[in-house]
Amino acid sequence: MKNILFIAFIGLLALGTAKAQRGPTLNPEQLTRLDAYEDTIALLAYAVVNDSLPEYRFGACQKLITSLKEALKTPNSFYYPFKGQNLYRYNTPPTARSGCLPGNCTST
Repeated sequence: MKNILFIAFIGLLALGTAKAQRGPTLNPEQLTRLDAYEDTIALLAYAVVNDSLPEYRFGACQKLITSLKEALKTPNSFYYPFKGQNLYRYNTPPTARSGCLPGNCTST
């Protein structure tokens, strides 16, 4: 009898812990709003990196910051994945990609 109660107690603890790990959910209105912001932010991020004129890059950067700020004002926006577009890129210098690092490169 004690074993059954112990197993039931552990089961209830496990269910409570699993439920406690889930964060708040976004309602459909919040999802559509954040989807729109995600598309805008992705477009602006592309302009910041790839635009040919510095003035346009600067303007896109300003708009990107304000759009991101507005998107994050949406309740529970912290739980939105923002992964629909490749927003973040880690760039490495060409010498590091080719295996030629300072100090161990041999010129050809």
